Amino acid sequence: MSFPALTGIKVVDVTTTMLGPYCSLRLAEFGADVIKVEAPVGDVTRQGTGGSHQFTGTFLTVNAGKRSVVLDLKTEAGLQAIYRLASTADVFLHNMPRPTADRLGIGPDAIREKCPSIVYCAAYGYGEGGPYAGRPAYDDIMQALSGLAASQHSGDGGRPSYISSPVADKTVGLMAAFAIAAALVGRERNGVGVAIEVPMFEVMCSYALQERIGGSAFVPAKSPMQSRLASRFRRPYRTSDGYISVLVLTQVQWERFAALIGKPELLADERFENVDSRVRHSDEFFQYLDTVFVEGTTDEWLERLVGARIPAGRVNTLDDLLDDEHLRSVDFFQEIEHPSVGPTIRPRSGVRFDGLAHDLSPAPSLGEHTMEVLMGLGYTADDAAAVAAAELEQ
Repeated sequence: MSFPALTGIKVVDVTTTMLGPYCSLRLAEFGADVIKVEAPVGDVTRQGTGGSHQFTGTFLTVNAGKRSVVLDLKTEAGLQAIYRLASTADVFLHNMPRPTADRLGIGPDAIREKCPSIVYCAAYGYGEGGPYAGRPAYDDIMQALSGLAASQHSGDGGRPSYISSPVADKTVGLMAAFAIAAALVGRERNGVGVAIEVPMFEVMCSYALQERIGGSAFVPAKSPMQSRLASRFRRPYRTSDGYISVLVLTQVQWERFAALIGKPELLADERFENVDSRVRHSDEFFQYLDTVFVEGTTDEWLERLVGARIPAGRVNTLDDLLDDEHLRSVDFFQEIEHPSVGPTIRPRSGVRFDGLAHDLSPAPSLGEHTMEVLMGLGYTADDAAAVAAAELEQ
């Protein structure tokens, strides 16, 4: 394949913050032409710390590769413009509750009536038909409702806490991108568009339960939900000069590890003799490993463990990633000369097609492509200028 998979696919992206823009970023990385429709005030992530000229670091990285069009959907001119835009698109994406989308005139019925072959994707808090439908939803709320916040300390009874990343937004964004890609394949085969619902709550409950449902997967339940992952002793191990992550999971890895540290007698310890026993005695197993690595530096242990083909890695800070030798070698960071803010970098998805990563254009200024897109829809220069001026005056 000599071109990104979604080349020729046009996406109308009426999303804001993280979930929707993260979804459309991945579609852009796969070659889609993403037209980001913004309100006159712009995406909320244009504002915040560490930014200038309408740009924060978050906006620069999550909205690279997109075109920006300013339309006020509360005006008739804005609504008619987005209808014309949707009629030329393959995908229509938004992340607002169904009642809001319907009120603005961009609900699934309105858009699909005008564009029957379109893939319409709505990613919002809760699925239609349940008592939570229509409620506002954000990442923190989803981490709490899905059990993730509580499971962070389920092994020690501590206070629930949030994962220090918008994991719900990004997970649901990826699911939305996956669903859109699948729907495009289906449309290619049968010529029919589809309305996709991607509710954050349901997706994150699925995410949280897969490996932790345990005995509750059986009807009736055989045991409470539990997992070795919940052990309060499951954490990076201290070395003489820092921390290291080591995972001794399979029986072969355990045998190699016992030999590596000169403790063959561990293989006869009934608590650790096989995978099942090590899972049953997870706390004791993790506590034992915590005593091993203090005798040596992180680099010394990495050399030994990697040499023995035992999975291990240093505990990086986020700043460390900027200088990671592997990431530099595989060209993980795309360098972009931005016309407003100068040199920038952005992390790629890591996905390659035929060994190639798709470079993206700089994140757009607010409304940078309004005239270009409107004239591409058949507006005259004067009409497009009038719409653009009216939108920016709102």
